[in-house]
Amino acid sequence: IVGGPLENQYRLKQFHFHWGAINDWGSEHTVDSKFYPAELHLVHWNAVEYPSFEEAVMEGNGLAVIGVFLKLGARHEGLQTLVDALPAVRHK
Repeated sequence: IVGGPLENQYRLKQFHFHWGAINDWGSEHTVDSKFYPAELHLVHWNAVEYPSFEEAVMEGNGLAVIGVFLKLGARHEGLQTLVDALPAVRHK
């Protein structure tokens, strides 16, 4: 990603989800004190100023994380394979 408040180009390193045991709460963050069922984080690192993610993570301008709140909706057949695999995901 590049532009907006970012002065350099940031490269996607990883993405991860936060979700809870119940559908009303699972997001890590809130908007106006409201939680969401899940939250997606897209973690990017400053690939211009730092040669590696490990170095970028130690610096104030090293990371840019995009958070996306997720709400429940109608069943989506294209995502069902991912949903079916979620119970096997181990937290570390």
